[in-house]
Amino acid sequence: MLIPIGIPPNKMEEDTIPRGIEILYNPRLSSPFGPVTFSGKTFVPGQGNNAYVFPGVGLGVLASGSRFITNEIFLAAAGALAGEVTKSDLAAGRVYPSLNRIREVSAKIAFAVADLAHRRGLAPGPTPSDLAHRIERLVYQPDYVEYA
Repeated sequence: MLIPIGIPPNKMEEDTIPRGIEILYNPRLSSPFGPVTFSGKTFVPGQGNNAYVFPGVGLGVLASGSRFITNEIFLAAAGALAGEVTKSDLAAGRVYPSLNRIREVSAKIAFAVADLAHRRGLAPGPTPSDLAHRIERLVYQPDYVEYA
C-alpha cells in the first residue's frame, strides 16, 4: 500500500505513484492523486485519513463525550471504514467508499468510535440506545440561507 502522508501533490515527483506501483505491484493507494492505470487496470486513489477517519473519530468522540482517543479508537474507525467498502468500489479500483457516501460512512465510523468509547469506559455511561440518532443530529449539514 502506498500512503504518501503530508506531502502536497505539487511537491512530489510526477511519476511517484506509477513508479511506486511498478516497484511494489500493489495498486492500493491513499492520496490526492487522479486515477492510475497499471497493467491495463485503472485504480482510483482515495483519502482515508482526512476524508473519513479523522472526521468519523471526531464525530464519535463528540457524540460519546469521550475524553480520550486511544489506538483502539483508530482501529475501530479503520474497521468501520473497511466495512463500508463495497464490491462495486473494489470493481471500480477504489479501496475506500465513494465520496458520494461520505456522510453515511462518517456516521458509521462515528458510531463504531462512540460505541467503543462507551464500552471501554472512555465515555460516561453505557452506549445509549439512541446513539445513531445522536450522531445523525451532530452531522454537519451545509444548509445556506438564500438572500434575495
